Amino acid sequence: SIDCKGGGEAVGAAVNDLIREYRREDLTVWGSMSRESHRKIRALNPDVPCFYSATEVLAIYLWWLCGCLFCCPLPSEIF
Repeated sequence: SIDCKGGGEAVGAAVNDLIREYRREDLTVWGSMSRESHRKIRALNPDVPCFYSATEVLAIYLWWLCGCLFCCPLPSEIF
């Protein structure tokens, strides 16, 4: 599990290069609590599963409270 904090695209690209170099796509889960960083990371390598960002968790919880979770798109793989 990798949480990419700060550093912008350079950190995400470096981590992605390491994941690809050592062929760890199927064993690694990554993401970021920041919504923007999380979107960039997901775009870098869609083959690596992502965990939900803090904003996505809150949105899913609100959908669940309203009873409308079945309407909510679930973009990430790991909750």
